Amino acid sequence: YGRGTADDKCGVAIHAAALRAFGAKPPVTVKVLVEGEEESSTEHLPFLIGGHRDLLAADVIGVADGGNWRSGVPTLETSIRGVVDCRVTVRVLDLAVHSGVFGGPIPDALSALARILASLHHDDGSVAIAGLRSGPWDGVQIDEDSLRHEAPMRPGVRFIGRGTVAERLWTGPAVSVLGIDAPRVREASNQLVPVASAKVSLRLAPDEDAVRARELLAAHLRDHAPWGVETTVEPGEAGSGLRIRDDGPAASAMKAAMEEAYGTGVARIGSGGSVPLVPVLHETFPDAEILMYGASDERSQYHSIDESVDLRDLERTALAEALWLARLGS
Repeated sequence: YGRGTADDKCGVAIHAAALRAFGAKPPVTVKVLVEGEEESSTEHLPFLIGGHRDLLAADVIGVADGGNWRSGVPTLETSIRGVVDCRVTVRVLDLAVHSGVFGGPIPDALSALARILASLHHDDGSVAIAGLRSGPWDGVQIDEDSLRHEAPMRPGVRFIGRGTVAERLWTGPAVSVLGIDAPRVREASNQLVPVASAKVSLRLAPDEDAVRARELLAAHLRDHAPWGVETTVEPGEAGSGLRIRDDGPAASAMKAAMEEAYGTGVARIGSGGSVPLVPVLHETFPDAEILMYGASDERSQYHSIDESVDLRDLERTALAEALWLARLGS
Protein backbone atom coordinates (compact mmCIF):
# COMPACT_ATOMS: atom_id res chain seq x y z
CA TYR A 1 0.00 0.00 0.00
CA GLY A 2 1.23 3.52 -0.81
CA ARG A 3 1.02 6.32 -3.36
CA GLY A 4 2.29 5.08 -6.69
CA THR A 5 2.67 1.43 -5.70
CA ALA A 6 0.50 0.36 -8.65
CA ASP A 7 0.92 3.42 -10.89
CA ASP A 8 3.73 2.95 -11.45
CA LYS A 9 6.47 1.98 -8.99
CA CYS A 10 5.59 -1.68 -9.47
CA GLY A 11 6.69 -1.33 -13.09
CA VAL A 12 10.18 -0.33 -11.98
CA ALA A 13 10.26 -3.28 -9.57
CA ILE A 14 9.19 -5.66 -12.36
CA HIS A 15 12.07 -4.60 -14.61
CA ALA A 16 14.60 -4.74 -11.77
CA ALA A 17 13.52 -8.22 -10.69
CA ALA A 18 13.50 -9.58 -14.25
CA LEU A 19 17.05 -8.36 -14.86
CA ARG A 20 18.19 -9.67 -11.48
CA ALA A 21 16.99 -13.14 -12.53
CA PHE A 22 19.81 -13.16 -15.09
CA GLY A 23 22.43 -11.72 -12.76
CA ALA A 24 22.05 -8.43 -14.67
CA LYS A 25 23.17 -10.24 -17.87
CA PRO A 26 19.99 -11.00 -19.82
CA PRO A 27 20.13 -12.99 -23.08
CA VAL A 28 19.17 -9.94 -25.14
CA THR A 29 20.24 -6.30 -25.00
CA VAL A 30 17.96 -4.44 -22.59
CA LYS A 31 17.69 -0.67 -22.16
CA VAL A 32 15.74 0.52 -19.12
CA LEU A 33 13.94 3.87 -19.20
CA VAL A 34 12.26 5.19 -16.05
CA GLU A 35 10.25 8.34 -16.84
CA GLY A 36 8.97 10.08 -13.72
CA GLU A 37 7.35 13.22 -15.07
CA GLU A 38 4.14 11.79 -16.53
CA GLU A 39 1.73 12.89 -13.81
CA SER A 40 2.81 16.52 -14.02
CA SER A 41 3.85 17.20 -17.61
CA THR A 42 4.82 15.75 -20.98
CA GLU A 43 6.88 18.80 -21.87
CA HIS A 44 10.23 16.99 -22.08
CA LEU A 45 9.09 13.71 -23.65
CA PRO A 46 9.77 14.66 -27.30
CA PHE A 47 13.35 15.64 -26.45
CA LEU A 48 13.85 12.66 -24.15
CA ILE A 49 12.81 10.15 -26.81
CA GLY A 50 13.35 11.89 -30.16
CA GLY A 51 16.53 13.58 -28.98
CA HIS A 52 18.06 10.23 -27.99
CA ARG A 53 16.77 8.13 -30.88
CA ASP A 54 20.03 6.21 -31.44
CA LEU A 55 20.52 5.47 -27.75
CA LEU A 56 16.97 4.19 -27.22
CA ALA A 57 16.42 2.37 -30.53
CA ALA A 58 14.91 -1.10 -30.00
CA ASP A 59 13.13 -3.93 -31.80
CA VAL A 60 10.75 -4.57 -28.91
CA ILE A 61 9.47 -2.20 -26.20
CA GLY A 62 7.92 -3.53 -23.00
CA VAL A 63 5.99 -0.91 -21.01
CA ALA A 64 5.06 -2.07 -17.49
CA ASP A 65 2.60 0.78 -16.93
CA GLY A 66 -0.39 -1.43 -17.64
CA GLY A 67 -2.29 -3.77 -15.38
CA ASN A 68 -4.20 -7.03 -15.08
CA TRP A 69 -7.85 -7.37 -15.97
CA ARG A 70 -8.40 -9.10 -12.63
CA SER A 71 -6.07 -10.16 -9.85
CA GLY A 72 -4.42 -13.37 -10.97
CA VAL A 73 -5.30 -12.90 -14.66
CA PRO A 74 -2.29 -11.99 -16.86
CA THR A 75 -3.20 -9.25 -19.29
CA LEU A 76 -1.96 -7.36 -22.33
CA GLU A 77 -3.37 -3.89 -23.03
CA THR A 78 -4.01 -3.28 -26.72
CA SER A 79 -5.23 0.31 -26.70
CA ILE A 80 -4.82 3.50 -24.70
CA ARG A 81 -6.93 6.63 -24.82
CA GLY A 82 -5.54 10.08 -25.50
CA VAL A 83 -6.21 13.06 -23.25
CA VAL A 84 -6.48 16.84 -23.63
CA ASP A 85 -7.60 19.57 -21.28
CA CYS A 86 -8.65 23.22 -21.24
CA ARG A 87 -9.16 25.91 -18.61
CA VAL A 88 -12.31 27.95 -19.20
CA THR A 89 -12.82 31.29 -17.44
CA VAL A 90 -16.05 33.30 -17.30
CA ARG A 91 -16.18 36.98 -16.32
CA VAL A 92 -19.31 39.09 -15.92
CA LEU A 93 -18.20 41.99 -13.70
CA ASP A 94 -15.09 44.01 -12.94
CA LEU A 95 -15.59 43.34 -9.23
CA ALA A 96 -18.01 41.60 -6.88
CA VAL A 97 -21.23 43.54 -6.23
CA HIS A 98 -24.17 43.22 -3.83
CA SER A 99 -26.42 40.31 -4.86
CA GLY A 100 -29.53 42.04 -3.61
CA VAL A 101 -28.90 45.40 -5.25
CA PHE A 102 -27.82 43.96 -8.63
CA GLY A 103 -29.08 40.35 -8.66
CA GLY A 104 -31.88 39.65 -11.13
CA PRO A 105 -30.92 41.48 -14.30
CA ILE A 106 -27.18 40.72 -13.93
CA PRO A 107 -25.92 37.10 -13.98
CA ASP A 108 -23.19 35.74 -11.75
CA ALA A 109 -20.12 34.06 -13.25
CA LEU A 110 -20.61 30.75 -11.46
CA SER A 111 -24.14 30.26 -12.85
CA ALA A 112 -22.88 31.03 -16.36
CA LEU A 113 -19.97 28.62 -15.91
CA ALA A 114 -22.34 25.91 -14.66
CA ARG A 115 -24.39 26.22 -17.86
CA ILE A 116 -21.25 25.85 -19.99
CA LEU A 117 -20.13 22.77 -18.07
CA ALA A 118 -23.61 21.22 -18.19
CA SER A 119 -23.53 21.50 -22.00
CA LEU A 120 -20.63 18.99 -22.17
CA HIS A 121 -23.05 16.05 -21.85
CA HIS A 122 -26.35 15.09 -23.44
CA ASP A 123 -29.20 14.20 -21.10
CA ASP A 124 -28.16 10.52 -21.19
CA GLY A 125 -24.62 11.46 -20.15
CA SER A 126 -22.98 10.87 -23.52
CA VAL A 127 -20.37 13.40 -24.61
CA ALA A 128 -21.98 16.34 -26.43
CA ILE A 129 -18.84 17.74 -28.07
CA ALA A 130 -19.47 17.45 -31.79
CA GLY A 131 -17.00 15.76 -34.13
CA LEU A 132 -15.23 13.39 -31.72
CA ARG A 133 -14.43 9.85 -32.79
CA SER A 134 -15.53 6.65 -31.11
CA GLY A 135 -14.68 3.08 -32.01
CA PRO A 136 -15.70 -0.55 -31.38
CA TRP A 137 -14.11 -2.92 -28.87
CA ASP A 138 -13.85 -6.68 -29.46
CA GLY A 139 -11.83 -7.81 -26.43
CA VAL A 140 -12.84 -8.42 -22.82
CA GLN A 141 -16.28 -7.05 -21.95
CA ILE A 142 -17.28 -5.46 -18.64
CA ASP A 143 -20.57 -5.88 -16.81
CA GLU A 144 -22.11 -2.94 -14.98
CA ASP A 145 -22.34 -4.71 -11.62
CA SER A 146 -18.58 -5.35 -11.56
CA LEU A 147 -17.79 -1.78 -12.53
CA ARG A 148 -20.19 -0.41 -9.92
CA HIS A 149 -18.41 -2.47 -7.25
CA GLU A 150 -14.90 -1.56 -8.40
CA ALA A 151 -15.44 2.20 -8.60
CA PRO A 152 -17.11 2.16 -5.94
CA MET A 153 -20.30 4.03 -6.92
CA ARG A 154 -22.86 5.36 -4.47
CA PRO A 155 -26.24 3.57 -4.40
CA GLY A 156 -28.71 5.07 -6.83
CA VAL A 157 -26.12 6.65 -9.16
CA ARG A 158 -26.84 5.62 -12.75
CA PHE A 159 -24.30 4.93 -15.50
CA ILE A 160 -24.01 7.46 -18.30
CA GLY A 161 -23.21 7.31 -22.01
CA ARG A 162 -23.97 5.01 -24.91
CA GLY A 163 -22.55 1.74 -26.20
CA THR A 164 -21.02 -1.13 -24.26
CA VAL A 165 -19.27 -0.40 -20.99
CA ALA A 166 -15.94 -1.42 -22.56
CA GLU A 167 -16.45 1.00 -25.46
CA ARG A 168 -17.28 3.82 -23.07
CA LEU A 169 -14.16 3.09 -21.02
CA TRP A 170 -11.60 2.23 -23.68
CA THR A 171 -12.51 3.32 -27.23
CA GLY A 172 -14.76 6.36 -26.81
CA PRO A 173 -14.45 9.90 -25.47
CA ALA A 174 -15.15 10.87 -21.86
CA VAL A 175 -15.29 14.42 -20.53
CA SER A 176 -14.89 15.41 -16.87
CA VAL A 177 -14.73 18.62 -14.86
CA LEU A 178 -11.62 18.30 -12.69
CA GLY A 179 -11.84 21.48 -10.65
CA ILE A 180 -13.48 24.88 -10.23
CA ASP A 181 -12.01 28.17 -9.01
CA ALA A 182 -14.75 30.20 -7.28
CA PRO A 183 -15.50 31.34 -3.74
CA ARG A 184 -15.67 28.41 -1.32
CA VAL A 185 -18.97 27.86 0.49
CA ARG A 186 -17.56 28.75 3.89
CA GLU A 187 -16.27 32.06 2.50
CA ALA A 188 -19.29 32.93 0.34
CA SER A 189 -21.09 36.22 0.97
CA ASN A 190 -24.08 37.99 -0.57
CA GLN A 191 -22.19 39.03 -3.69
CA LEU A 192 -22.52 38.31 -7.38
CA VAL A 193 -19.42 36.27 -8.26
CA PRO A 194 -17.58 38.29 -10.92
CA VAL A 195 -15.29 35.58 -12.30
CA ALA A 196 -15.08 31.77 -12.17
CA SER A 197 -12.90 29.15 -13.85
CA ALA A 198 -12.91 25.40 -14.41
CA LYS A 199 -10.47 22.79 -15.71
CA VAL A 200 -12.06 20.37 -18.17
CA SER A 201 -10.41 17.08 -19.15
CA LEU A 202 -11.33 15.08 -22.25
CA ARG A 203 -10.28 11.46 -22.78
CA LEU A 204 -10.07 10.44 -26.43
CA ALA A 205 -10.59 7.40 -28.60
CA PRO A 206 -7.25 5.65 -29.30
CA ASP A 207 -7.15 6.83 -32.94
CA GLU A 208 -8.34 10.40 -32.29
CA ASP A 209 -6.21 13.38 -33.35
CA ALA A 210 -5.40 14.99 -29.99
CA VAL A 211 -4.77 18.51 -31.30
CA ARG A 212 -8.00 18.44 -33.32
CA ALA A 213 -9.93 17.19 -30.29
CA ARG A 214 -8.52 19.95 -28.10
CA GLU A 215 -9.73 22.51 -30.63
CA LEU A 216 -13.20 20.92 -30.66
CA LEU A 217 -13.33 21.09 -26.85
CA ALA A 218 -12.23 24.73 -26.78
CA ALA A 219 -14.75 25.68 -29.47
CA HIS A 220 -17.55 23.93 -27.59
CA LEU A 221 -16.76 25.79 -24.37
CA ARG A 222 -16.72 29.14 -26.15
CA ASP A 223 -19.84 28.47 -28.22
CA HIS A 224 -21.95 27.47 -25.21
CA ALA A 225 -21.29 30.57 -23.11
CA PRO A 226 -24.71 32.08 -22.19
CA TRP A 227 -25.88 35.66 -21.88
CA GLY A 228 -22.90 37.23 -23.69
CA VAL A 229 -20.51 36.61 -20.76
CA GLU A 230 -16.79 37.07 -21.43
CA THR A 231 -15.30 33.63 -21.94
CA THR A 232 -11.65 32.73 -22.41
CA VAL A 233 -10.31 29.24 -23.01
CA GLU A 234 -6.69 28.33 -22.34
CA PRO A 235 -5.72 25.05 -24.05
CA GLY A 236 -3.61 22.60 -22.06
CA GLU A 237 -1.47 19.75 -23.30
CA ALA A 238 -2.57 17.30 -25.98
CA GLY A 239 -1.65 13.63 -25.55
CA SER A 240 -2.46 11.09 -28.26
CA GLY A 241 -3.83 7.60 -27.77
CA LEU A 242 -2.83 4.45 -29.63
CA ARG A 243 -4.06 1.04 -30.73
CA ILE A 244 -1.40 -1.56 -29.99
CA ARG A 245 -1.06 -4.72 -32.08
CA ASP A 246 -0.73 -8.01 -30.22
CA ASP A 247 -0.12 -10.37 -33.14
CA GLY A 248 3.67 -10.04 -33.48
CA PRO A 249 6.40 -12.50 -32.40
CA ALA A 250 7.23 -10.58 -29.22
CA ALA A 251 3.56 -10.57 -28.20
CA SER A 252 3.33 -14.31 -28.84
CA ALA A 253 6.42 -14.86 -26.70
CA MET A 254 4.97 -12.73 -23.90
CA LYS A 255 1.62 -14.56 -23.97
CA ALA A 256 3.45 -17.87 -23.58
CA ALA A 257 5.60 -16.44 -20.77
CA MET A 258 2.55 -15.04 -18.95
CA GLU A 259 0.68 -18.33 -19.21
CA GLU A 260 3.69 -20.15 -17.76
CA ALA A 261 4.12 -17.65 -14.91
CA TYR A 262 0.43 -17.37 -13.99
CA GLY A 263 -0.81 -20.82 -14.97
CA THR A 264 -3.78 -19.38 -16.88
CA GLY A 265 -4.69 -17.75 -20.19
CA VAL A 266 -3.98 -14.14 -21.12
CA ALA A 267 -6.74 -11.51 -21.29
CA ARG A 268 -6.78 -8.58 -23.74
CA ILE A 269 -8.12 -5.23 -22.51
CA GLY A 270 -7.89 -1.54 -23.28
CA SER A 271 -6.68 1.27 -21.09
CA GLY A 272 -9.08 4.08 -20.28
CA GLY A 273 -6.15 6.13 -19.06
CA SER A 274 -3.36 7.69 -21.06
CA VAL A 275 0.35 6.86 -21.19
CA PRO A 276 1.94 9.71 -23.17
CA LEU A 277 5.24 7.83 -23.38
CA VAL A 278 3.78 5.08 -25.56
CA PRO A 279 2.56 7.17 -28.54
CA VAL A 280 5.85 9.08 -28.50
CA LEU A 281 7.77 5.80 -28.59
CA HIS A 282 5.56 4.53 -31.42
CA GLU A 283 6.06 7.71 -33.43
CA THR A 284 9.83 7.63 -32.91
CA PHE A 285 10.23 3.86 -33.48
CA PRO A 286 7.32 2.90 -35.78
CA ASP A 287 8.78 -0.54 -36.55
CA ALA A 288 9.24 -1.55 -32.91
CA GLU A 289 6.77 -3.99 -31.37
CA ILE A 290 5.25 -2.40 -28.24
CA LEU A 291 3.68 -4.38 -25.39
CA MET A 292 1.83 -2.99 -22.37
CA TYR A 293 1.40 -5.01 -19.17
CA GLY A 294 1.78 -4.62 -15.42
CA ALA A 295 0.89 -5.87 -11.95
CA SER A 296 -1.96 -3.57 -10.90
CA ASP A 297 -5.53 -4.88 -10.86
CA GLU A 298 -9.16 -3.92 -10.27
CA ARG A 299 -8.49 -3.32 -6.55
CA SER A 300 -5.42 -1.10 -6.91
CA GLN A 301 -7.24 2.27 -6.65
CA TYR A 302 -4.52 4.20 -8.44
CA HIS A 303 -4.68 7.99 -8.09
CA SER A 304 -6.74 7.53 -4.92
CA ILE A 305 -6.39 6.59 -1.26
CA ASP A 306 -5.01 3.20 -0.22
CA GLU A 307 -3.36 2.58 -3.60
CA SER A 308 -1.98 -0.94 -3.63
CA VAL A 309 -0.49 -3.75 -5.67
CA ASP A 310 -0.93 -7.50 -5.13
CA LEU A 311 2.50 -8.88 -4.24
CA ARG A 312 1.67 -12.25 -5.81
CA ASP A 313 0.87 -10.59 -9.14
CA LEU A 314 3.97 -8.42 -8.82
CA GLU A 315 6.07 -11.59 -8.46
CA ARG A 316 4.28 -13.39 -11.29
CA THR A 317 4.59 -10.42 -13.67
CA ALA A 318 8.30 -10.11 -12.92
CA LEU A 319 8.67 -13.84 -13.59
CA ALA A 320 6.72 -13.47 -16.83
CA GLU A 321 9.02 -10.67 -17.99
CA ALA A 322 12.09 -12.77 -17.18
CA LEU A 323 10.66 -15.76 -19.06
CA TRP A 324 9.81 -13.41 -21.93
CA LEU A 325 13.40 -12.15 -22.17
CA ALA A 326 14.58 -15.77 -22.17
CA ARG A 327 12.20 -16.61 -25.03
CA LEU A 328 13.32 -13.55 -27.00
CA GLY A 329 16.92 -14.61 -26.48
CA SER A 330 16.27 -18.08 -27.88
